[in-house]
Amino acid sequence: MKTRDLSRGSPLKLLIIFSLPMVLSVAFQQLYNIADSVIAGRMLGRDALAAVSVSYPVTMIYMCVGTGMAVGCGILTSRAYGLKKTDALKTTVSTSFTVILLIGTAMTVIGFFAAKPLLRLLSTPPEIFDDAAEYLQIYTLGMVFVYLYSACNVVFQALGNSKIPLCFLIFSTLLNVVLDICFLLIPGAGVASLSTATVIAQGTACTGSVLVLCSLLGSVGRGNDIKPGFVKKAAAVFMSLAAFAARKKSYKIFSKPVLFEMLSLGIPSVLSAASVSVGQLFVQNLINGYGTTVVAGYGAGIKIFTFFVQITIAEADALGMFMSQNVGAGTHSRLKKGMAAGLLIMAVTTAAAAGAGLSLAPQIMSLFISGENSAGVIAIGTRMLYIILPFQFIVINKFVCDALLKSAGFMIGFVTGTFIDLVTRVGFAYLLSWLLQSSSGIWWSWPIGWIIGTLIAVAFVLFAPWKKKIAPYNGENAEQAAAAL
Repeated sequence: MKTRDLSRGSPLKLLIIFSLPMVLSVAFQQLYNIADSVIAGRMLGRDALAAVSVSYPVTMIYMCVGTGMAVGCGILTSRAYGLKKTDALKTTVSTSFTVILLIGTAMTVIGFFAAKPLLRLLSTPPEIFDDAAEYLQIYTLGMVFVYLYSACNVVFQALGNSKIPLCFLIFSTLLNVVLDICFLLIPGAGVASLSTATVIAQGTACTGSVLVLCSLLGSVGRGNDIKPGFVKKAAAVFMSLAAFAARKKSYKIFSKPVLFEMLSLGIPSVLSAASVSVGQLFVQNLINGYGTTVVAGYGAGIKIFTFFVQITIAEADALGMFMSQNVGAGTHSRLKKGMAAGLLIMAVTTAAAAGAGLSLAPQIMSLFISGENSAGVIAIGTRMLYIILPFQFIVINKFVCDALLKSAGFMIGFVTGTFIDLVTRVGFAYLLSWLLQSSSGIWWSWPIGWIIGTLIAVAFVLFAPWKKKIAPYNGENAEQAAAAL
């Protein structure tokens, strides 16, 4: 198992090689999410699809807490690896995982008991309420696995290894789909069996990821490769696990400076993602007022859109890891080159994704549902995709700027742009749906928010003092930065 130094070599070549497994990982992760909706719609019908769909923005609120804290973990891990300080690296990971485990456990408990009250606040249609509540409660029982799994993925990526998360995602996605189908073959099974399958798949992938990550961290500083051959590989894994688990004086199991730095990076990310998710709850509440057909159409459409946009977000995450390693290594002249290379990669990917989505929208939507009531659902989702997909070319500019601001630790710029984007989208969703007297007004709020949010992000990159945040990671000051961990 290898790590990769992103502070040397061609930025474009490095980003293509490094981001490709991340893109494939996200693709499988989104298939993971889409699977429940497709299987629910085709095997159980429109109401089941709507029940799964109405739960989606609620699960995203819980997810954003874990992924937001994982952002802080990833940035610090990348910097420590860029500094070439093994002890600082292990201290960072150990501290981060302790915090994320505690937060994940708390959110699992909170999410279970908050499921029904949240669905009532969303004005969930009565005919799907019970199914949605049962699906959501079971789903949240696996939240601690999701948090640890997300943390493992960002650490792998921070170490320059994006292949391991891909392997686990392929495995967990296939396991999830197989379990979905098997459970639904049981007489009387409903949407709750779908969330049960997801929890089992997530728990299995989480356990494997933690074990492999500990092994990889144990091998850092002793040679990054595990020798071929089953017996030698097994022996190396256990030696690596023991090396990382052993409480050595050279690194700390828990570090307050790492905790505070992680919180300073993670909390703004959590607030930013949470504000977006809360905004989605307002939008979901608005959509629920249009009835089950629109709820189901939006649920399928947003899964397809999320599939496309998450690919470019994965490329932006790869760019962020590239920048964070270069910040830690003090090779700050590579940041602009990385931005240009990242934007080029995202533009090519967006062109392919948008082209496929626009040309095949009705056919893609028909995968989610068939038979009675399917025509209205397909029409709603298709119209949504036609409106929002062309504007992805605008929002990728925001993703590039956000990657730079986050890697520099200039979180106020990232949070401000995202928050204003959110407020704009929610406000225009209500305004345009009222003016147009149609759900299409909701879809038009997306491009408007993206345009404003992108302009703000660009302004922060051009005029904000983010360079002061990365100044300590240069020359002799880098030693002080490592010592603080």
